[in-house]
Amino acid sequence: MSLLIEPELHLERISSFDPNQSPLLAVHGLNQNPDSLKKLLNDLSHLGFCTYLLHLPGHQKKELRSHLTANDFYSAYQKAYLYLKEAHTLPIVGLGYSLGGLIMYSQREKCPLGRMILMAPALEIKPYTHIIKAFIPWLSHIRSYPLEKKIYEPIYRYHQTGVPSPIYKSFFSIYGDWQKIKRKQAQQRNGSKERVLVFSQPGDEIVSHQGLKSWFIQQGRGQFVEIKGKDAQLKSFRHLFVDDTTLGTESYRFLLASIEDFLKKN
Repeated sequence: MSLLIEPELHLERISSFDPNQSPLLAVHGLNQNPDSLKKLLNDLSHLGFCTYLLHLPGHQKKELRSHLTANDFYSAYQKAYLYLKEAHTLPIVGLGYSLGGLIMYSQREKCPLGRMILMAPALEIKPYTHIIKAFIPWLSHIRSYPLEKKIYEPIYRYHQTGVPSPIYKSFFSIYGDWQKIKRKQAQQRNGSKERVLVFSQPGDEIVSHQGLKSWFIQQGRGQFVEIKGKDAQLKSFRHLFVDDTTLGTESYRFLLASIEDFLKKN
């Protein structure tokens, strides 16, 4: 079952409500169809979590997108966080994919989480990705990386004819904010390992696999897992891995087992 809790929050409850269970808040990526995370969330709800899915600005029905800013994204996340903090007694577990992981991790001091699972978080993007910024003032919409078969577009893409430019502008603003935070946190390293599990796939077209590895392994900031969708049906876009289609059955089971092991030990 799924239920939109409050229209203004754009927060969807995926599993049945239990105030005594740990809430798990999932935040999707840029131009990701939020529904594509539901299989993973349903599977994780069987581990004893009350799962929720936040629909970010720019990925909601009947909304004005021409004036979106980074503050709209921060505000949406913070409101969902505060709602769950009041509704549940146990600490919130976060699950963020790509842009969702960037927002979640960069806001972790303002919105502390008990544990965090990050999938291809956009904390370190590849240099050529910045080329998009040059087109933002001149284009109303920007096309996403094409998937190998058109049947996958409506399943995994929210904007199939192009992402409204204000969404990309907001993303680069959030990413710039994170780079400033990152420089300060790198200087303030206290040696304590964070309760963070990070998944990254080699060859990711958008996120720097090596950049994530450096931040989380070399600096000892969390647990880093390299994942490979060897038997995936959708192989053309390695940045996307959220279910058994984008990962393959074996790799998806490995993803679930890794998350379960992390949650049990932390």
